Amino acid sequence: MENEEKIIKALRSVSPYAEPNSAFIEHLSLDLRNRQKKQAYVPHSRSFNFALFSTLATVILAVPLLIIGMGLLSDPRTEDAANPDFSTVDRTEQVLTSDLVDLRVEFASYLNSKDSVEIAKQLADEVYIDVAKTFCCGELSKSEALLEVMFQLEDKSEYDFSLSNETLLNVTIDNTDYLDFDLGVNAEGFVIGYSYTDDFLVSRILFTHINNLVNQQKAEATSLVIENINQLDKEGLEESLAQEIDLVLYNESCCNIIDKNDALAIVVNRLQNTGSIDFSGTNKDLNFAKSRYPAINAYRLGLSDTGEIVGFALDSELLVNKIFVAKLDELVPQKEYQCDPASDYQGGQADLDLVVSEQSWKSEFAGSESVIGIDSNYIVVQDKLLKIGIEDGLIKASIPITNNDDESWYETSKGVLAVSESSMNLFDKVSGELRWKRENSWQATYTQSISPTFLCEMLVVHVFSEVNRISQLEAYSLIDGTKLWTRNLQGMPEKIFPGKEILIFDSSANLYALSPANGNLVWRKSLRVGQEYSFQFVSGYTLFANSKILSLYNNADGALVWSKEGESRVLSASVYKSDLIIVFNDGRVEVLDLETGRSKSENEIEKDIQVLYISAESLGYVIGNTFKAYNLTTGETDFTFKLPSETNTLLHLGQESLIVKSGDTLVGLK
Repeated sequence: MENEEKIIKALRSVSPYAEPNSAFIEHLSLDLRNRQKKQAYVPHSRSFNFALFSTLATVILAVPLLIIGMGLLSDPRTEDAANPDFSTVDRTEQVLTSDLVDLRVEFASYLNSKDSVEIAKQLADEVYIDVAKTFCCGELSKSEALLEVMFQLEDKSEYDFSLSNETLLNVTIDNTDYLDFDLGVNAEGFVIGYSYTDDFLVSRILFTHINNLVNQQKAEATSLVIENINQLDKEGLEESLAQEIDLVLYNESCCNIIDKNDALAIVVNRLQNTGSIDFSGTNKDLNFAKSRYPAINAYRLGLSDTGEIVGFALDSELLVNKIFVAKLDELVPQKEYQCDPASDYQGGQADLDLVVSEQSWKSEFAGSESVIGIDSNYIVVQDKLLKIGIEDGLIKASIPITNNDDESWYETSKGVLAVSESSMNLFDKVSGELRWKRENSWQATYTQSISPTFLCEMLVVHVFSEVNRISQLEAYSLIDGTKLWTRNLQGMPEKIFPGKEILIFDSSANLYALSPANGNLVWRKSLRVGQEYSFQFVSGYTLFANSKILSLYNNADGALVWSKEGESRVLSASVYKSDLIIVFNDGRVEVLDLETGRSKSENEIEKDIQVLYISAESLGYVIGNTFKAYNLTTGETDFTFKLPSETNTLLHLGQESLIVKSGDTLVGLK
């Protein structure tokens, strides 16, 4: 059997494209398919004599024909046919508008049309393929994976990938490894599934049969639970519940693991006046929610007439052990948010004329925390929000607030926002009153390392849950904390930035723009990544550098403005009129023409600096605990000042002054 597998593997690797002997290939392919169907899918076994005859016949035919085939494969023309070039499509200069949802639908259509060229375009360089109940295949190269996919599709009828497919509705409940897979099933019960990498390419493919995925007894128990829910049959529901229930009330602090009777009381109360609940999977809004929140596919989900979502999962004893309840408008907001960000902060330093020449004041506030903002002059000290005078450093207002140690603080147009991993609180800047509060739930956290962004009187924050496979953006109204929309992300963002659209640069070096109205994709592009890379959002542009190139992209449409050779990381950048001023990590300051990238001037300064601001004539930076104002025109240091600490944060930046928080001391410079 081992030798037979080697022969089959050798011939399969060239089967769709190289034909050393078409009759033999046809025989071997047919035998292999029959054997795979027997192993994976056919509920009854064939006779031992037929299986033995088939194996012996294959081996007898294979040995001489394999020798002939290998001789033919040594011919370069045959090698070219057997190893077609399916290298990764270079999309780094393309601006794409196809969202992941679109790609999933497109890939499904290419599988059904058996279009090898289009399938290849969406495959990652390495693809993990799992053919259930066989030895195949593990990690394959792109070309090997394509050959395997085409082989598996060869004699299959069309797959149905619709989310409402009754056959597939119970699959992810029993097989949580496939929560982020798109699954399709054909009339014969064969299943194909695929999932995407963070850079929008297919990296995992599954071939199996529905009988391997769905437990018929569990399916029958599921139907009974659905019937009891719709009839609100308390006795029937009580009998179907495990002793302890993992209950999730989405966006509420309740409940985790609780007693079955408590869970039953809560669920019955929530469903008391909801009307009938549709578990058919045909509702577009519910399917949209499932695509945005892959984790909820672990439940068999239904939607009531009043917009209440309820889902459940069964344990090995066929008892309900998990329940999920949410409101549809919490997962899928029903109206687009009206947003015109043209007048809002576009981000980045631009057209700054500041030249620092002296210290104007210094004030110490023990235990103070910075409030991050556009031109913030607020700090938090214990349970007080202090407004600091920009001109003199004196306290202009002391506002009592509730302060937790793990919070980060941000100034917004509607108040001061405190963000912890579990909650967000917005305080009025005048009275200190709590205007609204949002608590995260379902083992998710507001990501502290990624600052939220603000535009159109709304905030956009990153939410992450490793347990529930959530990496998404959530948008909330700054006025009342209402959730406006959610956007599921493929990977982890490194930075979120406000502009005409919401700009995101992620850990896979994807740059993309989302609509503030609904979180939908406007454009995206993949950037070339060297061993190290850096980027800066700066006044309508994104500056990107790796070990080979320095490129500038227009944030309006993602188009490349220019690209040139470069070898350094970008520390900071600013736009002044038609100039792009860049500070590199190797101690260079270069002024480039914004439209062409042509170098206008270059100066050498110190390495390992912390840049505070870049203006038309001056670069303000900190090295150690020393502030320096460097003249970009003369190449000389105009002003030097010793700061109290080596830990420094820019608190306020204006045309005439700045405030630096150095340890617990605020320093005003002008």
